[in-house]
Amino acid sequence: MIELDIYSNTPDEISIVERYWAMNSDGKFKESVKDLLPFYHITSTTQLSAFIRSISQAWDMNQICKQCGKYQEVASRSEIKTSHQEMRQPCAACQRVIDEELREAEAKIGADLQRRLATASELASSRKIAYIDLPDDIALILIALERAINPRLFTSTFMRSDCRALVPCYVGDFIKKLYKSVAIIDNPSEAVAGTYFVKDNQLWHKSDQVVYSLTPNSTFVANEDAFNTLVLRPFDNHKAILNLWLDYATTDCMRYLLDQCEMHGLYTTTEDDEEIQSIFRTALRTYSVAHMWSAIWKIVKDAASLSTRTYYNREKAAATIPGKISRFLEKVQVGQVTLKRWSRPESQSSGTLGQVFKEIFGIDEETEGTTVMSIFADTELPYSVDSKLSIGELAEPTRQLMTCALARGMEAQVMLLFADMVRNGIDTASAINSVFKAFPVFKKPEN
Repeated sequence: MIELDIYSNTPDEISIVERYWAMNSDGKFKESVKDLLPFYHITSTTQLSAFIRSISQAWDMNQICKQCGKYQEVASRSEIKTSHQEMRQPCAACQRVIDEELREAEAKIGADLQRRLATASELASSRKIAYIDLPDDIALILIALERAINPRLFTSTFMRSDCRALVPCYVGDFIKKLYKSVAIIDNPSEAVAGTYFVKDNQLWHKSDQVVYSLTPNSTFVANEDAFNTLVLRPFDNHKAILNLWLDYATTDCMRYLLDQCEMHGLYTTTEDDEEIQSIFRTALRTYSVAHMWSAIWKIVKDAASLSTRTYYNREKAAATIPGKISRFLEKVQVGQVTLKRWSRPESQSSGTLGQVFKEIFGIDEETEGTTVMSIFADTELPYSVDSKLSIGELAEPTRQLMTCALARGMEAQVMLLFADMVRNGIDTASAINSVFKAFPVFKKPEN
């Protein structure tokens, strides 16, 4: 049965609407739409249906809205149901109300988001930091980042995807460190729509879409001038630097692991990757990255071989990798197997952070983990130059310092740092002490 409202007083139009919707006792339409043509200037069924909709409304009494209990509005014969049933979806009227409420809610959410973004933008634009006061690990990442995206760090904005040259993989983890330390700030006004959203009454963002820029320096007029002080500063927070090295070296191992797995069609889960990173981070306190590469090559090769066996597949084989790494390192520890050294793959760059570690501390993928631990041991340097020594007595420690610098090709860095300290009023002996602390890879002179 159809319920009708006709908005016309013309007898012919009232008649055509009633004939269009007329049904017999079997629930079938009495006339086909074609039999109703022509009507006025209308000659097609599509045009007739549109005309009838323009002068009337129809409701199918077999379809009852479970939300309001009213009948479903229908626009054409194809929407009619032949038997009584409760509608799964709200009726057209209820849906219009729901859609309007949704639009109002979205508008409210959008207005709240815009207010929050305006506040966040204002806060970000007002932030300033003193680069000279940045922690050692953050300063090192910034130095490497400048090399990775030069000259954009000073002249423009950047995104995570622009920073791939920073480290072998997991660039986002290092960008997050900079962001949390306020060394870089985000620019909501320059991000694409949908980057920011409100969740649990807090402003969140999609990290891979955020647009960043370098935080202005509070002391110098030009960021680049202030930034240059980072390169010349002493780096003596051994704990922070060691943790950064372990973070970096772990990415160097993971990049090789992921590439080897992809080569053999093996793909580890996020949970497995987290476990593997933990294993690598611990192992790197003893072994070099080059040692770990050789272990990774063997383990992934074994897992790939396992995937071809009966009752195994690639997914199951990949899941064995964390356990295989742990068991292999246990055998190394007790002397059952020996670790080899693998050279850096042609396709895997050390990243600019790796270059910074090499230049300042003289460590790279070849450096034993035990050596790294010794370099960054959290102890005071046993060597100290007495500030009361005469010029002649300072000759020996100075000679030792320059010998170390020349041996590692770091004489320019040493001289620049030494000159900067003296220029700032530090006495000669104290400046020599500071240089030794800034470059812990130098061998300390014997007393």
